[in-house]
Amino acid sequence: MLIVVLITTVFSFTLVYSEAQCAFVGPVTVPPGQTQSFSLEVVGAINNDLSNPDQGICGVFLEFSHNLIGELEINLISPSGTVVNMVGSIVPTNPTNLTRWNVSFVPCGDIASPDNGFSPIWSNNQPWGILGNFVGSYYPNNGCLEDFNIGPVNGFWQIEIVNSCLLYTSPSPRDRT
Repeated sequence: MLIVVLITTVFSFTLVYSEAQCAFVGPVTVPPGQTQSFSLEVVGAINNDLSNPDQGICGVFLEFSHNLIGELEINLISPSGTVVNMVGSIVPTNPTNLTRWNVSFVPCGDIASPDNGFSPIWSNNQPWGILGNFVGSYYPNNGCLEDFNIGPVNGFWQIEIVNSCLLYTSPSPRDRT
């Protein structure tokens, strides 16, 4: 699975506007049935308070591929421990071989522009299919980017990737009787 993550945070000070970005660039492979977390450190924010109405998370960009999107969950965790589920939830789905997602997640107060025929709220349980190339903007699967409007800007932000291996789990011999 290839993961490229870019988190953009907007900071605004009186009459000065600035934008800060931090990025984790893969590729990263998460083996089936495993969870991996990666940290992105944000340092030097002059206003270290996400509850300030002049700043907040304005977008999260993810690029990834997975042969069965229903097995994948991606969470963003703030330094204060707030969790927003960007990609999920884990559900049985059809194969998504050779499909690539280069999508963004926007605040729930903004207008999402999902790929044609898809819900603006991310769901693994949509007709993603094989050989796709998706580039839309979505609202997170569970939560909103506005949920991060508490706590510090500076600190370690984490990306948690769950590759559940849901569809590859075979029943034990005793479950077959």
